[in-house]
Amino acid sequence: MISLTIHGQPASKKNSMQVVHARGRMLLIPAKGYSRWLRAARPQVKAQTRGALLPFTTPVSVKAVAYRWTRRKIDLANILSAVDDMLEACGVLADDALIESHDGSRKILGVPKDEARVEIEIEELNGGPSCS
Repeated sequence: MISLTIHGQPASKKNSMQVVHARGRMLLIPAKGYSRWLRAARPQVKAQTRGALLPFTTPVSVKAVAYRWTRRKIDLANILSAVDDMLEACGVLADDALIESHDGSRKILGVPKDEARVEIEIEELNGGPSCS
C-alpha cells in the first residue's frame, strides 16, 4: 500500500473544459484549475514516492478523501476522475483503468483554505506484491 497527501484544493478536470483551436480543429483541454492543481501535485507525488516501485501495473483500489475549502457543489465522481488522471500523469499508475475500486472515498467541504488537500491510499488487489 502507498499513501499520498496532495495539498491544495482538488479541482475537477471535467467541469469548465476549455475549447482551443489548433491546426484548424477544435480541441477540449482540461480546465485551468485542474491544470494548476496537476502542476502543484507533481512535485508532491515525486517527493512522497521516492524509492517506491512505480508505476502500479496490476489492479488497484484507490481511496481518496478530498478536503475542499469551498462549499460549492461538485460531484465526487469528478474529483475521483481528476485524482485518477493525476495518478496516471504523475507515473503512480501505468493506466488509470487499473483502478477497480474507490471504496471509502468521499469529499469533505468547508475546511479552512490552508487545509485543502486530497489524502490518497492505493492498495494492490489480488494479493500482488506490495509497493511500499
